[in-house]
Amino acid sequence: MKKTPWLLMLVTLGMVTAACGGGTKSSAATNPSATTPPPATTSAPLTTGAPPCTPSGTTLQISTGLPSPSYDKDCLAAPANTAFKIDFDNKDPAVEHNVSIYTNAGASTVLLKGKITTGPKKITYDVKALPAGTYYFRCDVHPFGGMSGTFVVSG
Repeated sequence: MKKTPWLLMLVTLGMVTAACGGGTKSSAATNPSATTPPPATTSAPLTTGAPPCTPSGTTLQISTGLPSPSYDKDCLAAPANTAFKIDFDNKDPAVEHNVSIYTNAGASTVLLKGKITTGPKKITYDVKALPAGTYYFRCDVHPFGGMSGTFVVSG
């Protein structure tokens, strides 16, 4: 009966992938300075009810956490149609990390490709305004485990 955990993991991964699917490709999406980002996903939300987090300003903060590699949070939120900043604190000595934003968990359409930094180091990413929707963020060096999450744009 050791197949049960693998089956549960595959079913969960399928549900997350389905919930995060969708989005529109745009040639401007590969350029973070483009003026019109693609719309957010229109598929089923990642969770039911209230969003997993809500915007609380135009400067977001995230850092690496324990156990490494991981972020200290799995949800970030920004106000819709407003430029914002992400203050990223890579606390892991001699380890590369970044923060990138994509339209969905498939990471096929990039909205922000954060510069990879070797810790310990702090960096601020300037992000163009995004339309309301649910997006996905991750570390491009360590895209699995604790280095990804939901990116909510609302308001």
